[in-house]
Amino acid sequence: MMQADIEFLKTGYDNWNGGIELWTVYLRVPVKVFVSIENVHEHIARLISQYLELVVGKDNGYWTSAEIKLLRAPPPASSSRAEQLVSAPVLPSSMRCEREKRSGL
Repeated sequence: MMQADIEFLKTGYDNWNGGIELWTVYLRVPVKVFVSIENVHEHIARLISQYLELVVGKDNGYWTSAEIKLLRAPPPASSSRAEQLVSAPVLPSSMRCEREKRSGL
């Protein structure tokens, strides 16, 4: 799990008991790690969920859980777009057009 990218995201809401937020910890691991724990990854996720519950409690207005997922590489940028990003000049804000200023570019 030392090689995991970790995200803690609000993944839902339930109106039960005045409202409960659902939070999930996603551990995204490289292929090599995922393959090595493939048969036990659900058990590991349950253990992590239990430890989270011990730390943050339960019925405090939110529930937590954990999931172990495969870390996927982002798709490669097209060479033309990558070249545009590299070669595009960065203009000072005083030279940007009004539309770019409004859109935060």
